[in-house]
Amino acid sequence: MHLKSNFLSVTVEESTGGGEAYPLSNCMQPTARGSSALFPCTDWLVYAMSMATLAIFCGCAAAQHGAMNIADKKLAQHDYSGALAKLNEAENYTQPSSNLQARISYTRGVCYQALGWYADARGSFQFVTNRFPETEYAQLSKQRLADLPRSEAFEFVATLETGSPLENYDSSAMGSVRKKWWNEVEKNGIKVKKAQVVKVTFKLFADGHIADVKITDPDPAKRNLEELATKAISDSAPFPQWSPEVQRAIKEPRPISITFTYRR
Repeated sequence: MHLKSNFLSVTVEESTGGGEAYPLSNCMQPTARGSSALFPCTDWLVYAMSMATLAIFCGCAAAQHGAMNIADKKLAQHDYSGALAKLNEAENYTQPSSNLQARISYTRGVCYQALGWYADARGSFQFVTNRFPETEYAQLSKQRLADLPRSEAFEFVATLETGSPLENYDSSAMGSVRKKWWNEVEKNGIKVKKAQVVKVTFKLFADGHIADVKITDPDPAKRNLEELATKAISDSAPFPQWSPEVQRAIKEPRPISITFTYRR
């Protein structure tokens, strides 16, 4: 008889008879393949270890779905950074099923789109349509792709501090600026012959209002590009109020610098 589990493989060719007692401690003693001794506890060990493996798998699967549900709630609350963090957790607990992976990638794309990270959103939606074409999320991704700005020739970089609690605040606040800027670029059909850079600085206060919005090194030749950048910032204000945690971490006013790059 050959017994297998993920951890254990035991071969027994003959069994003892007579219902004799066998010390439990002997279960831990090694035996050679083909031994005539039967360990009465072997089945129990295989069963126990198999159950342990199953429990670990079920625990990971439950944690995976729990993280996914929390991600959905954070998405509904417009906490896109929090949702992205939970999506990463869900993806890493254990190998997702095809349908769950499609759901994770699609939801990640929705978060990217809401934050104005359109290139990343496009990549997520295309991944779903290419890898999981038979799922409902592939159709949803196609719809989202149709709504994304077509141009990918522009780059937004906010030079901000990272780390909790600032990272979550910044991704939401600056995501709004990014999205409004992209929309203005698309609406105005901006095209440039060579790369142009516009750097804007301003001060951000705890109640969300801003002041001293300035162009660094203004250039009359790219005034329209500068106006689009400053408009995106002004239209995004007031920004969310700082939480007590953020207020303890930094002093107001907080200097912010954003670089807008227009590429060919």
